[in-house]
Amino acid sequence: MTRITKPAHPKRIRAPLEGKAVISDRLIEENSLVVDGGRTSVDVRIPWYRAVPASCIADVSFTVDGRTPPAGSVRVELNGTERRLDEFAALVEEQWFPTDALTVSGDLEVESGTEHLVSVELKLFIPYIVTAHGVLMIDERKEMRMTANSVRPTEAVR
Repeated sequence: MTRITKPAHPKRIRAPLEGKAVISDRLIEENSLVVDGGRTSVDVRIPWYRAVPASCIADVSFTVDGRTPPAGSVRVELNGTERRLDEFAALVEEQWFPTDALTVSGDLEVESGTEHLVSVELKLFIPYIVTAHGVLMIDERKEMRMTANSVRPTEAVR
């Protein structure tokens, strides 16, 4: 008869993602804080592995050094078109792909060339995952220190 016993001190198995970047770690695009006159913007990446309709973007907000732009000044750019956040609910045919950034901007005076603490919060419905409570909504938040640029880094290369 073979007897299977557990070791007295089981070996710890590391979680596969321990110490690795996960999708939500990319919520804020590095070096994307841009100051243009009195407006400030930051690029946001979808914290999901598949595209979702733009109508699934429930909310997105940002702060710089703890300061929030006035709600009425906030605009969100997706696929080259800038809109108010409340316009996204009707965009069921437009997709947000994991390879594309969403740019959120607002009236906020930020000093260019200096480092700032940027915080982004995103609420996103995942339409193909339905739970007993309804459609799954993920609520992601990330902070990152970055230097404010007066032009987008990709524009500076041109």
